Amino acid sequence: MASQRSFGSNKPVKGGFIVLVTAQIGAGQMPKFKELFAPLAAHVATNEEGCYAYELCVSGDNPDKFIIYERYQDKDYKDKEYVEQVHWQSGPFKAFQEACKEAGIEWVEKSVVTYVEADVGF
Repeated sequence: MASQRSFGSNKPVKGGFIVLVTAQIGAGQMPKFKELFAPLAAHVATNEEGCYAYELCVSGDNPDKFIIYERYQDKDYKDKEYVEQVHWQSGPFKAFQEACKEAGIEWVEKSVVTYVEADVGF
């Protein structure tokens, strides 16, 4: 029997609510962006139970393009309302936004789309 995959806190994962941020920042700003993103990611890992993935993924074709992949326990536990009212309102998230502004991080493009896993695949 195949085991169920798990991420983050090593809890089983079945179903999920996904937030996918797709963005591009100014040329050459990725090293600073990564530095600023790291404390936020660490906060999410230790303080947001039910978040199984919070990953910055940089394009292999353009180092200024990236996604932030956020995977939450399920659509009922961590939904869009949670992301907007809790995650985006947290002190570390606001500190990240302010630090990006102070560092002159230029958002060339940005979109945020939410998904619900269809429980097909692994």
